[in-house]
Amino acid sequence: MMLSFFLAALLAFQNNVGVIEGTVTRFGTTENLAGVLITITRNGQEELSGEPDAITDGTGRFVIRNAAPGAYYIRAARSGYLAPVKDGIELEEGGSKKKIVVELDKPTTVDLTLSAASALSGRVFDPLGRPADGATVEATLISADGTSKRGGGSTADDRGQYRVWGLSPGKYKLSVDYTNGGLFTTSVTGVIVSLSGISGKPLHVPETWTRTYFPGTPDYDRAALIEVGESASVENLDFGFQTAQAFKISGKVIDPGRDKRSRNPDFYLIPLNTTPGKILEAPRMTPNSIPASPARNDGGFELRGVRPGRYLLYAEDWQGQPVQRDNFVVSEIVLDVASDINDVSLVMSGTTVVEGLVRNAEQKPAANSRVVLIPSEDRRGHPMFYKEARTDAAGKFTIKGAIPGEYKLYAFDPADLKDSPPPSSLYALPAFLEPFASQGAAVKAVAEDRLNLSLTLIKKPQ
Repeated sequence: MMLSFFLAALLAFQNNVGVIEGTVTRFGTTENLAGVLITITRNGQEELSGEPDAITDGTGRFVIRNAAPGAYYIRAARSGYLAPVKDGIELEEGGSKKKIVVELDKPTTVDLTLSAASALSGRVFDPLGRPADGATVEATLISADGTSKRGGGSTADDRGQYRVWGLSPGKYKLSVDYTNGGLFTTSVTGVIVSLSGISGKPLHVPETWTRTYFPGTPDYDRAALIEVGESASVENLDFGFQTAQAFKISGKVIDPGRDKRSRNPDFYLIPLNTTPGKILEAPRMTPNSIPASPARNDGGFELRGVRPGRYLLYAEDWQGQPVQRDNFVVSEIVLDVASDINDVSLVMSGTTVVEGLVRNAEQKPAANSRVVLIPSEDRRGHPMFYKEARTDAAGKFTIKGAIPGEYKLYAFDPADLKDSPPPSSLYALPAFLEPFASQGAAVKAVAEDRLNLSLTLIKKPQ
């Protein structure tokens, strides 16, 4: 085995290509995983779908013999397995992917690991105790930093049964809703068909059937936390819809450049009535209940099934063809919902570009430093308000698509904080950066503006 590998390495050297070898194991064990797809991607290039560069054998081992010298990302993937996480955050290094440098004079050895996926299952019911066929069940992962993100979803069958699969270990909240539409059997043909109402719910579902959390509450704060281990299956998680007061919000989107956009804005309702230490509910897209019609084409919208509370109503629309992800328009307004709200005007405007130069303590350009734009506290429940960039060799950075509002801008070199590594999750950065608050630059993003700032790398307090 060693001789054949030595000969392969020697041949690769003679052909001016490098050799990458390694193994893939199950996270937290020494169990080797076979059939894992291995791909390598040049730094700075987008990973392409297609044939893998290698597949692990029965011993979990792989060899890539034709890699040109240079810096790469190497990644492992296999159906039924996920990138390892710790405290709800994917491992940046030492997990399913790593940064490597391929050289000619010696093989590059790398070890990767994957976690077996887990599942949550049970049955869901409507307020009358009947199977909630076609309802959407979602699992929300609650990270150790108190933030949340969607872990996975499932559609209940005609018996109300669901199974949310492909989950990483962690703590979850389960919810059931009909936001994504539903299914029912017609009395004429007996054929299962999808009949969604104009609000995105099946026609037979009242708006008072509100999103409900396990074990049976419409209150996100009172939802149970379900702990899931690696390769675990938590079963018999049965719960049902609760009813609650609900209202609608309607109005018009005003966009002078509407003919350049999709003409189908996305709407989000972001809860603002939060208290310190509360785990924020992940905002979700709210469908426009107005069907395709001249009214909708002219910017009309109606959002139904809104529970009482204080919300940030946010809308965004992208440029049409060609699609440019940093070229979009947004609008937002704060609403206190205690009854139906009509005639809301959302005036679309462009976003902000934040650019500048980062220097180190010696006032020299700081290359490859991490620059993060952190939103004000009431907006930290949604990733769209966070932005991040890396400085180039000259210490310059550019952040596009900053939504108008108040921010703090920080620049730091992760290597300077190696004794207390900064989290990879943007969600977790506000708490981590709190001791450095005085070193952050206050930023007020204004629509269609371009800001140029000079930053100094943050210093760790003595």
